[in-house]
Parts: sequence; C-alpha cells; structure tokens
Amino acid sequence: MNIVLMFLVSISVLFGCSSRVGSLPVIPPDERGFELIEEIPGKNRLEIFNLSREWMSLNFRSSESVIDYEDIDSGKIVGKGITNYAWGGGFTGSMCPHLCKFVMNISIKDEKIRIVYDNFIGSFPPCNKGRMNWGPLRAEVHVNSVRTRLADQAKALIRFINKGHEKKDW
Repeated sequence: MNIVLMFLVSISVLFGCSSRVGSLPVIPPDERGFELIEEIPGKNRLEIFNLSREWMSLNFRSSESVIDYEDIDSGKIVGKGITNYAWGGGFTGSMCPHLCKFVMNISIKDEKIRIVYDNFIGSFPPCNKGRMNWGPLRAEVHVNSVRTRLADQAKALIRFINKGHEKKDW
C-alpha cells in the first residue's frame, strides 16, 4: 500500500512540476503589452503628473525604487513593477499565482494620460532547479492574466487622478 501511495505522490509531483507552456497558444511579442488612454477633464499636465507620482508612492513599496525616469517638461514617467499572474499548468491544471515583472510608461498631456505596460517577464515553476526561473511571458493565458491585473491597476490610477485631492477640513 505504501509503495502505491508513494508512486502516486511521485507521479503527482512530476506532473505538477512539469509545465505545459510549450503547448499553450502564444501571443506575438508586439501584441503582449497593454495600453490605456484616458481623458482627464479639468486637470492640466502638472496636476496629472504630480497625482501619478503620488499614486505610485502610495501603491508601490517605494516610488524611488520603482520610478526609473521622470521628466515633468515632457510629461513622462517610466517605472518598473511586479504583479501576480495565474499559472495554469501541472497535473491538476490548477491556477497557481506566479510573479510578473513589467515596465510602466506614463505619458501625460493637458487633460489626457496614456499608460502603457510592456516587457512582461514572468516567474516559472522552480521544480527542477529549486529557484525561480524568469523569462518573457509568451502564453496567451499568462499574458491575459497579467493584462487583467494591470488594467485594474491602470483604472485605479485614473480614479485617483480624477478624484484628486479631496478638500477636507481637517
């Protein structure tokens, strides 16, 4: 009985650690990113820029370590972040969370913002080497999972900018 149980556990671990990424539909490299363009009525470039920086400070661990480049004159902020994505693989086909690094480009004009996410670098199961393996996300299911999370993040930034600083008598 113990031998059968050990065999079943071994098979489960073997299939659980194997990835089926090679057999998943792939998204071409130039279509893997995500872009959102929004009108921000009543806010000028400086207000949108400052609120975007404030949002990054509140939503990332450290805006100094996230923001790689910023230029108030051109209205550009470039940062790097990390999020989760659903990993569909293994014997059970379960969706386990993994990490994805990304680049966030914010371009700002008066009453307008463009947020572009790209360069998705995902973590893959560490089963064979005992450490995290990193590489470009190619599989449609993984890219779409990241896009969904980043779309929510971009919408949160837009809500924050639209809300602005609430006037409270404190």
